[in-house]
Amino acid sequence: MNSIFNISDVIGKFLPFWKILPDTLIYIITYSRVIYYPLYVLCIKPRVFQHYSIPVVITFFFGLSNGYAGCVLLSLGTLKVDVYERETASSILVRSTILFFFDLVGCGEGDMKKSKKLKALKGKINDIIL
Repeated sequence: MNSIFNISDVIGKFLPFWKILPDTLIYIITYSRVIYYPLYVLCIKPRVFQHYSIPVVITFFFGLSNGYAGCVLLSLGTLKVDVYERETASSILVRSTILFFFDLVGCGEGDMKKSKKLKALKGKINDIIL
């Protein structure tokens, strides 16, 4: 699934070379990405979608919209400000994206450390009980 997401993300990043949609459609694509979470949940727990290709198709379109929206919003975001502020706006967009990435990495690292402590604690509790 990760490779499908990554491949479709790269395809989505190349799509703006051929066609850039109007602003309203880009915002609709961006905000409609909220629907992917319930679709994933419906693939797992109640198992509404029985076929195994449905999560693959959902992941493909999620990656495609991620790449397209990310590329277009970062590229066209600087065109919405005045000419003398474009350099500052582009650096703010790039820095916020990088900071968001490192924030996610930090949260993941913290969760991993917490889970190691929980596993160690669970092992100690099992030793005491047994």
